[in-house]
Amino acid sequence: MVFFWPLAFAAFGNALKVFPRWYSGDLDGARAASKRARTLGIIALSIGALSTAWCLSSAFTGPNRNHTQTRRGPGVVTATPRVANANSPHPPQ
Repeated sequence: MVFFWPLAFAAFGNALKVFPRWYSGDLDGARAASKRARTLGIIALSIGALSTAWCLSSAFTGPNRNHTQTRRGPGVVTATPRVANANSPHPPQ
């Protein structure tokens, strides 16, 4: 699983506060720490999953700067490498 680490550490810290509060009889404090740990854990997991999905989608669907697409025939797309023009002072992008 992938988490957003700063929030995951905060959630873990709150989770460690639950048992001592419960054991000492502070049930309201234990419930509050448990609720805060759960909320931070869910947010950390959501941010981690969204950032992982964004990184993967940008890695696999990003523009390919080394090739251009040309269409040959019905529905056939082939990639051809860009070649620098001999008269152009600029290299291909």
